[in-house]
Order: sequence, then structure tokens, then C-alpha cells
Amino acid sequence: MATFRRILVATDLSPASEAAVEQAVQIAEDSGANLDVLYVREANTAMTYAAAPESVYWAYVEDARRRLQRCVPGADERKVRFLVREGPADETILDTARNESADLIVMGTHGRRGVGRLLLGSVAARVVAQAVCPVLTVRTAKPTATRQAPAA
Repeated sequence: MATFRRILVATDLSPASEAAVEQAVQIAEDSGANLDVLYVREANTAMTYAAAPESVYWAYVEDARRRLQRCVPGADERKVRFLVREGPADETILDTARNESADLIVMGTHGRRGVGRLLLGSVAARVVAQAVCPVLTVRTAKPTATRQAPAA
């Protein structure tokens, strides 16, 4: 198994990303790595927290940080950091990985295919394509149909 010093796990705080956080925590524990748990709020044109009054922005950041801490109960403050950023998810994940010298990025993927992926895009696919370190994607969506063995 590769040895990692710093692991970045990106979460959108959805149930789909819980498995990715659990996997990142396990890898960090097994390798003795530090863990950065990142939540990215994608800015929209109607309202960004950066443009809001400072008190609203800091209330948002603290709420997001509390939610992140619930993802990793009992986290050792010397080994785990909770980061809240705003911006395009893929770019922010990549920038954070570079700035924090991450050896590994872990993130969940919804496993969309076809039109869903075409219309919505894939943050995970963009991160995988552009990352300078390994990326582990954890798929939590279960297939809707089972594949049948061919008749003999």
C-alpha cells in the first residue's frame, strides 16, 4: 500500500459522499496521514456568501464546519482539518489539493451515465483528468438492474 502524508477528501455533505469520507478516514488511519475534509459551496450568480455581510458569511462557514465535523466524529485535531471553500467544485478541489500538498484526493461519485452525465457533467471526472496526484473515487450508487448470465 502506498504511504500518504496528506489526504484531501471532498464532500458535498450528501449521503452519496459518506462512503468516500469513511474510505479516506480509513486510509489516513492506516497510513498515519493527515486528513483535510473539504466542503465546497459552488457560488451562484444570485447570491454568493463573499458578497453577503461578513456576519452571514462567517455563520455559513461555521455551520458548514460543524457539519463536516459530524462526518468525522472524534477527529484528532492534530491530524484532521475541516476546510470550507467557495467556488467551482472541481477547480476548488484541485487548487486545495495543490495548495495543501495532498498526496491523494478521495471523493464520491454518483455514477451517472448517459444523458445525466452529459447534462450535469462530472466533478469527479474533471478532478481525475486534471489532478497532479492520485484520485480515488468511491461510487455509492447501486446498479438498478442486475446483469444476467448468458444462456448455456
